[in-house]
Amino acid sequence: MYKRELFLILLCASLMVNLYQFYVISQNWVRFKTLKENYWTLKENYLTLKNEYNKLTYLFNLIENYGSIQTSYDLYIVKKDLDYTYRVAAVIYCPESNSTLHLELCSLRPEDKVYLPISVQKGNAFKRDEATSIWQFKENGTIENILVAPIIFYVNTTKIESYEIPINEGWYTISIVNPIGFHKHGTLCIYGNDYIWKLNETINITLKIKILHNEKAIPFVISQYSYLH
Repeated sequence: MYKRELFLILLCASLMVNLYQFYVISQNWVRFKTLKENYWTLKENYLTLKNEYNKLTYLFNLIENYGSIQTSYDLYIVKKDLDYTYRVAAVIYCPESNSTLHLELCSLRPEDKVYLPISVQKGNAFKRDEATSIWQFKENGTIENILVAPIIFYVNTTKIESYEIPINEGWYTISIVNPIGFHKHGTLCIYGNDYIWKLNETINITLKIKILHNEKAIPFVISQYSYLH
């Protein structure tokens, strides 16, 4: 009888030890899973912050080497009597993919007399090595093939309107004087609104440029190529 009781005591003690070890192991497993989840969360946050840091560093380098940063930028043609000012093209850098290029034609005077050719080209259209497409310019019955950076949007409008063009991260050229391109022999070609200067009326044209990401305006880089005076 004594041996039986001793056996039961030892058995119970062994079970309790095993249960305690199982409890310790299960607690350690829970802690391990928690640590593992925390590790992956921290790693994901680290990679996100690293990507943001790299993107900001790249943007700062772009600003330092190429131009300025803006949340809104205007192209315009203003003519009164013999005085005029103009900025007819902009090369911009979009920092975010899945964005929207928002173009708002704020003024177009004189109405119904001005045809405004608005174009958006992929890349920096002022660089000859990015002119990989052909655009046909027609004037006075003649056609000339112009080498241009790829055209992703073009409209010749007489009305005050807004346009939204989906874009990704990268460089884009916006123009209100037809697409920027090159002649076959390599010289820069800008076929603008020559007839505008011949109008004996006050001219006021403004195209506002914004980039929207998740429906909010975001900063973008304006290249030094944007200034055409």
